[in-house]
Amino acid sequence: MPGSKFGTMYASSELYPATCKPEDVFRRLQAIRETLYTQDGDDKILRKGTLDFISFSYYRSNIISTETTNFNVLGGDLNPYLQKSD
Repeated sequence: MPGSKFGTMYASSELYPATCKPEDVFRRLQAIRETLYTQDGDDKILRKGTLDFISFSYYRSNIISTETTNFNVLGGDLNPYLQKSD
């Protein structure tokens, strides 16, 4: 299609430490790192392609602590500092 643009969207949920305890702050860093993975050779593939745009979506925020048991790519526990919406 002439004039078309190619891009990607990152659907992201912010992840905050549940408390200011260093253990929770460190757990947040670990959790974020777990979601950023690459494999050998990815850098070569990425250099070959280009995007016309990158967009970001921000749907929700979650918290994580050393006691969080339900962390996955969708986030952790609900953020108690924000009002929940439908």
